[in-house]
Amino acid sequence: CYILILIALWNSLYDVYNFDIKSEGYAGLHLGTVLFSIFQVFSGKPLLITHAHQYGLYPHFLEPILKLTGLSVFKFTILMGILQVISFLYLYKFLREITSNIIIASVGFLTLIFYSYLLGEYYQIKYLNFCAPYYQYYPIRFFFPALSIYITWKYFNNKNHFIYFFSFPIYALSVLWNFDTGCVVFISWILILIYKELNENNN
Repeated sequence: CYILILIALWNSLYDVYNFDIKSEGYAGLHLGTVLFSIFQVFSGKPLLITHAHQYGLYPHFLEPILKLTGLSVFKFTILMGILQVISFLYLYKFLREITSNIIIASVGFLTLIFYSYLLGEYYQIKYLNFCAPYYQYYPIRFFFPALSIYITWKYFNNKNHFIYFFSFPIYALSVLWNFDTGCVVFISWILILIYKELNENNN
């Protein structure tokens, strides 16, 4: 719980810069590449029509939330922190449910966070002298793959028809959210279903 709180706070780091999104100021490479399209969409300029964006259509998914809360660097980074915490929570739930031993699940979860998240931040500081959350991957590219692991586990564990049919629109949305990992998520789901059918038919 404490680690997830720290991750959420780390993702909100940029507020210390007092960055004004209406100015030409710069608050770091990672923030600028994801916030620019958010600001464009928030200003009424849809993606793929006014400009392209290599990280997907996530700004349109986040637009309704930001319309309610208002757009600022602090609110945007808080939202990124919440999405990242949700991603790790789904992975923890997956680890917790596949083992009856909470210690093994917790150690596995801490190892996952260390090697997939904290170690990357450490090398970024050590070798690049650059300290900033990498929003392009966490949570933008990370959210749907983490969610898909838990959904797939629940389906194969319970054979729930609702989860089966509900997963298709979710994974289709993941392709629109971010094409890079969305395609992997969607194609992986199709392939595992094909494997399941072939395996059952061949006993």
